[in-house]
Amino acid sequence: MTSKTITVPQINVNETTVYVVEWLVASGSKVNVGDPVVAVETSKAVVEVEAQVAGFLRHEAQIGVELKVGGTLGWIDSALKAVDKVVTEPALGKQKIKATAKAQQLAERFAIDLATLAKRGIITEKDVQQAIDKQMPDTTPTNAQPSLEFPDIANPLNAVQKSAMRVVMRSTQEQAATFMLGEVDVTNTLPLLKELSTKDRSISNYTMADLLLHQTARILMEFPRLNATLVAAGLVEHSSIDVGVTMEIEEQLYMGVLQNCEQLSIAEIAKKRMAILLDLMRGKGHEAVTRRGTFSVTVLDQPEVHHQVPIIFPDQAGILGLGGVRQEVRVGADDKPAVRLVAGLSLSYDHRFINGHYAARFLKAISARIVEPQGLNNV
Repeated sequence: MTSKTITVPQINVNETTVYVVEWLVASGSKVNVGDPVVAVETSKAVVEVEAQVAGFLRHEAQIGVELKVGGTLGWIDSALKAVDKVVTEPALGKQKIKATAKAQQLAERFAIDLATLAKRGIITEKDVQQAIDKQMPDTTPTNAQPSLEFPDIANPLNAVQKSAMRVVMRSTQEQAATFMLGEVDVTNTLPLLKELSTKDRSISNYTMADLLLHQTARILMEFPRLNATLVAAGLVEHSSIDVGVTMEIEEQLYMGVLQNCEQLSIAEIAKKRMAILLDLMRGKGHEAVTRRGTFSVTVLDQPEVHHQVPIIFPDQAGILGLGGVRQEVRVGADDKPAVRLVAGLSLSYDHRFINGHYAARFLKAISARIVEPQGLNNV
């Protein structure tokens, strides 16, 4: 008889441990190649581990334990041993409530009683989120509603809208958000982007979003506190710069995250951003919208809206917002007035660990790099 060990896979690059959430198949049961056998939780998601060979499953790891990558979850034997036994779990009513740290935090934030979610195994963040969704008011019209000559239209929230709403709620509850406003002269910047995209033979012109992603990633190397997350133990400055950019598709708001953005040329950024957009427009989804960024940017291309004050995304230090470009009269270095193209620039930041002076220096630095971009042809 041969035996194949089921080990904890390397799910995310920075993850070193996982929690065992639930055994999906009873010990002693027969499984086939590709069958999900056990669920484990990382800091970002619950992932099902599949059987790599066919045989009979034997449990090793207990539900709720933390295991390192490479640790043993169980085995799959080619033939079932007579000494194998099925593990009998205690009745649900007698079981102590177990929940991941993220699940507990989310439950506390939305006043969810974990006892009402009790189940076999450990309660995950997903379980708590499902309970929150159920508490949201039902906007479906009922027959009990009075008929009106011009009745109101009820539009139930879809999954994307609910996700955006949760982001806003978390941001307003957890962060001490404040903001500052500035503006940037893009009179010479816009022609430069068009010229550069033509030179690179890009299928479309590079946009201000591409430029903002490119320059912001490089500036963040000089301002690491804005590429950080505040946790109970202190401030975590991230080694990678993963910048998210907002994307609106048919009035649905998405956030696409470009990993290691500081290593990308503007051509690579434009290509990746366009690929995300096209997949979303086709309804395919894209892995970039499931990633967690370390900082964000957003561009509101409306000339009538000079400034915007964007919401900081949870677990991030700030978000940079570019407003619409419009003509303004400005006095130049020669003390003569001239018509210039100007865009509003704003920075929302978490005032718990970012002070105004630090934020102002960042805003000044990024403004200068938009007026005179650097390193566009290389990383």
